[in-house]
Amino acid sequence: MIKLFYILIGLFLVCTGIGAQDKMLYDSLLNRVQDLSVEQVIQKGDTFLAKQHQDTAIVLYTIAFSRFHNGISEEEKKFCAVGYLKTGNVYYLQGNYTDALDLYIKGLKICESCNDKTELMKFYNNIGNIYCMFDDYERGIDYYEKGYELRGLYPNKEVEINLLANLTGVCCQLKDTEKARKYYYKSEEIREPQDTVKAYMSLYNWGLILVSEAKYPEAIRTFHKAAEFTKKNQMSTEYLCSVYEELFQTYQLMNQEDSTIYYLHLCNELAEKNNMIHLFAQTLKVYSDYYDMKGDTEKTQYYKSKYLSITDSVYNMREFNRIRNQQFLYEVEKTNREISNLHIQQEMKEQRIRLQQKILTGILVGLIIISSLLIVMYRQKKEIQKSYRDLFNMNKSVIASEKYNKDLRLKYEQKIKVLQHELNQSQSQESGEVHKEGSSDAKYQASKLNDTQKQALIEAIQDVMENTKAFCEDDFSLEKLASLINSNSKYVSQVINETYQKNFSNFINEYRIQEACVRLMDTAKYGNYTIQAIAESVGYKSHSSFIKVFRKITGIPPSIYQKMAREQLD
Repeated sequence: MIKLFYILIGLFLVCTGIGAQDKMLYDSLLNRVQDLSVEQVIQKGDTFLAKQHQDTAIVLYTIAFSRFHNGISEEEKKFCAVGYLKTGNVYYLQGNYTDALDLYIKGLKICESCNDKTELMKFYNNIGNIYCMFDDYERGIDYYEKGYELRGLYPNKEVEINLLANLTGVCCQLKDTEKARKYYYKSEEIREPQDTVKAYMSLYNWGLILVSEAKYPEAIRTFHKAAEFTKKNQMSTEYLCSVYEELFQTYQLMNQEDSTIYYLHLCNELAEKNNMIHLFAQTLKVYSDYYDMKGDTEKTQYYKSKYLSITDSVYNMREFNRIRNQQFLYEVEKTNREISNLHIQQEMKEQRIRLQQKILTGILVGLIIISSLLIVMYRQKKEIQKSYRDLFNMNKSVIASEKYNKDLRLKYEQKIKVLQHELNQSQSQESGEVHKEGSSDAKYQASKLNDTQKQALIEAIQDVMENTKAFCEDDFSLEKLASLINSNSKYVSQVINETYQKNFSNFINEYRIQEACVRLMDTAKYGNYTIQAIAESVGYKSHSSFIKVFRKITGIPPSIYQKMAREQLD
């Protein structure tokens, strides 16, 4: 790659006629930047260009874009395109329009292949400028419009205003005043009032519109304002020279010979002095035509020969046509690729449509089946909801009557227990049978608790469970309950098993779930609680365990229980 750089630089030096000493300087420059990234090389070129070292800037930009190859990263590819753009800009300033166009087209191809196409608007604008320079206004306006269409994808206000200004000028040249006004007003909407160049272009383009509408006196006044504006703001002479060009051309249209010659002379002097080759050639052409009309053959030939000499060197039509043809072939190739892609996309689209038709048929069949299933599920859901509603009402009734029924149930259970015990004893005495191992009586056969002590423990347990919320604490256990009633866990477990025919875990779960139901019903106090918060408030550390136990005891998931409680409140 470095070897390629040396070849390119060597060719550049030969073309520009730089001596051996200068070549050594450039070789040294190449060695200094070979370890820099493409972006850094571009930045160095910008630094030299700012100092008016155009040749050095061109070399650095050339080094940058010469690094382009197929395996280059997206970031470096973008800056290679920028290298072409900036080199073309320098050639354009030097009046080397054909080489500038060649560079722009090469850079455009790279830019169009990049993921980041932010520079694309600049390429289209600059290519349009060169086509207009060669009086190919239709092709120029085509590129301007392509660039302007990209403003939404790659916003760049500066380039957008330039494109609108150029479109205004070209439409005036083509006498399409309606379009010229449209583009002019769009540029006025987005330009910053404090931007000197854009303010100048506003005056200049308005003058062009007035000329295209044959409002010559108004156009003359506008161009004079533009000339005063450039002097007042000390703008570059190229702006004043452009105004002088429009002034002599407008006076020429008005057949005012003295004013035409006066501003033609001013434009000619400024253009020659500041190396504005395009304008200088234009003034020479006007001089030649003027003296030809006057019948002054000597002066006519003088200005005509100077004009032809400049245009032959600057406007290399053969080279321009070659590059334009290359661009045309590139555009045709690109269009063919796009058409081919469209055909492929169309074929794929048709395949997708056929597939979609099959899928739609399947979906319709599926919808019929699903609709049938949904009807069945709807009916089942209604039945489930009714069952849930019945269970909810039953639980609600149980909770409402629970306190009243507890004492009655306990007395009844105790009485049944005593009667059952007496019956067992009598049967045991008659038959001589002993209790089978594993029964509740056999399990606690060695217990020293008498009936009076058991009754006292039952009442103490009932007092804790009915009159306190100790069971809602997450660390509530058999040992803690025994401690609260001044007993031991063995006796408490025995009494719970014998009295309620259940272990401590099931016993405590019933109380907790009952309290959870109460709280789910109490929407005024617990309406904003989540199910997890309710679970934690009644002593459950595990959300899933709470749901499982709640459903087992009540037959309803807690979420549905809460929903029904809220609906009942509404």
